[in-house]
Amino acid sequence: MAPGVTGMVGGRPKVSPIFKFFSFLYQKKDVSILIDIDGTQEEYEPWIAQQTEPTSPAQTSDEMPIKPADFSDLDDIDYYQLKDVGYARSGDKGNTVNIGVIARHPDLVPYLNEKLTAEAVGLIFQHLFEDESGHKIENGHKLVKRFYLAGINAFNFVLPSALGGGGVASLRPDPQGKGAAQMLLDEFYLALPKNTMKSIIKETD
Repeated sequence: MAPGVTGMVGGRPKVSPIFKFFSFLYQKKDVSILIDIDGTQEEYEPWIAQQTEPTSPAQTSDEMPIKPADFSDLDDIDYYQLKDVGYARSGDKGNTVNIGVIARHPDLVPYLNEKLTAEAVGLIFQHLFEDESGHKIENGHKLVKRFYLAGINAFNFVLPSALGGGGVASLRPDPQGKGAAQMLLDEFYLALPKNTMKSIIKETD
């Protein structure tokens, strides 16, 4: 069917507004709560936690102990797609894309740690980063943050300002970043030792 046609005789679609979801924080103490149960009303005062010291932020992979990758035999190097060495899943939170990458084997973690950096992932998605006015963010790839999940041999990547507003505020075909993981799996290549890959493939088969 031709672009802009809604049906055989329906004509072109009408212009409709785009509603943007906007989240913000508001102090509990400034909110009046009135509970009505079967006509009986009762004021409710919410519990408010005491001010405490902020907790430490999640550790980035640079702060976690990961053994260095072994590239001692340069004649043994070959190129592999990320999908050959890891699984991935992605989604959104507002205007932010979240991509999780799990190594197919624990021995691959050092190589992912060295090659699959936050900046390298950001460069794959450089074309997605926009400011609130819709203008491309120069060096937007530097906004990406990476976190290491040691318990499951995984890395979590957070890409802010990458969905054109996100959700219903976005005009992109994938406003929730569901395809970001597959893009990364297909587009990212790593140089890895062939013997290491052969032994891992043999072990996992």
